[in-house]
Amino acid sequence: MSNNIASSSNLAIAQKAVKQLRLEASVRRIKVSQAAADLKTFLTTPSGPQNPAPSYEAQYSLLAHPRPVLSKKVPLHNPC
Repeated sequence: MSNNIASSSNLAIAQKAVKQLRLEASVRRIKVSQAAADLKTFLTTPSGPQNPAPSYEAQYSLLAHPRPVLSKKVPLHNPC
């Protein structure tokens, strides 16, 4: 009985490994430099019908999203 459990466990492990290897084999690979160039182009291209995302600079500009200023100090906890 113990042999059957061990062999079914080994079979499950082997099937999982085969599934993972098939997945990795099906992935289209590109060079990191090409991926970085594509990402930079995508983030810096102005929005349009083909590209619904806003450009990186407009979305993450420090001047576009200033931090709020608190007018008075607020205690973090209420001391007893």
